[in-house]
Amino acid sequence: GFAEITTARGAVAILEAPATIKLLDSDNALQLHSGKLVGICETRSSKGFLVRTPHMDVTDLGTRFGIEVNPLLGSTVRVMDGEVLARPTKAKPDAFTPVVLTAASKPQRVAPDTGLIQALSLAEVPAFVESMPTPDYAASVMAGSPVAYYRFESVGPDGVVRNEMGNRYHGVTHGPVTFEITPQGSAARLAGVADQAAYIGLATPIAEFQGATHYTLECCAKPDELHDGALIAMMDARPGVPSSTASALQFSLPSTDEDDLNAFVRFMHRNPPSNLVGSGTEAFTARPYPAEQWLHLAAVVTPKDARLYINGELVDTRPAPGPMTDVAFSTHLGVTHPAMGLLDRRQFRGLIDEVALYPSALSAQDIANHYDLMQQALQNGLND
Repeated sequence: GFAEITTARGAVAILEAPATIKLLDSDNALQLHSGKLVGICETRSSKGFLVRTPHMDVTDLGTRFGIEVNPLLGSTVRVMDGEVLARPTKAKPDAFTPVVLTAASKPQRVAPDTGLIQALSLAEVPAFVESMPTPDYAASVMAGSPVAYYRFESVGPDGVVRNEMGNRYHGVTHGPVTFEITPQGSAARLAGVADQAAYIGLATPIAEFQGATHYTLECCAKPDELHDGALIAMMDARPGVPSSTASALQFSLPSTDEDDLNAFVRFMHRNPPSNLVGSGTEAFTARPYPAEQWLHLAAVVTPKDARLYINGELVDTRPAPGPMTDVAFSTHLGVTHPAMGLLDRRQFRGLIDEVALYPSALSAQDIANHYDLMQQALQNGLND
């Protein structure tokens, strides 16, 4: 079988059994005593990942590479993408010259008897490096343990959208919702009109968000145009209480100025829930958001602050938001108030995908990693 380890700086090591490793004191290094490993360093912070074997040190320079340690044959490294720096450690000091290897380089092996590095033919290299799995956006999100995750890959004939995290909190489509193939799989297209809302609603409230002091809302979206449109909205669902916003991540236009250049992304956290403009905690982008482009968005709440991230970068922080109100919430993807008119319900128009709701605060590094993986998927899709 396989095992996956992620360092504190985001480097991923996938090991094939049997293998023996040791975690080093560094936050971006490990020691491979025996077995096979694929190192994947596709985020900014993971560059410099070090794998130490009994025969050589391999330092990533932004790449994907495979290593096998065999007590009889020595340590073998092959680069599939990018570059690594390979340095023999058992030869005489004057033979310690590091070697930069690329995907165009022949595989290299350090023999246990001589300690010297030598080039090999592809036929001499184990094939495991070609068949081992690679991390993708979905695997990275699921590792963060969201309570709900909607990829729109599995939609039933009754319009039920599967929650990838288990048999609860499934969504249900309402109105003109269709699904399109994208580089990351399938995305939901919402095309609400004046007399009909288009959205995905959760059949039951998410209990983990009631009274939550930490949470994260995350998604990818591609708006058709600059407009007022809610991506994720949690509304007070108590019977007899006017539906008020508790938390929402949305695209916005200024209410007093319809100049498209002033369009922004807004995150709202309100305790108690409210429909009053400016109530609670609100975080904004300083620059306009682009239409017809995929964006990665994340909003994070902790007792200390509320943070808004766009495309892996922190764009706004607001202090001391307080916890979520300890009541049941109705959750909608694509609108705030489904029963209201087109403008008042804040109907999102465009594609939405990879919606994840966490009852915990994602780190800035997690969010940056997710954005990098989204970009990688988009680029791969363009190259296919």
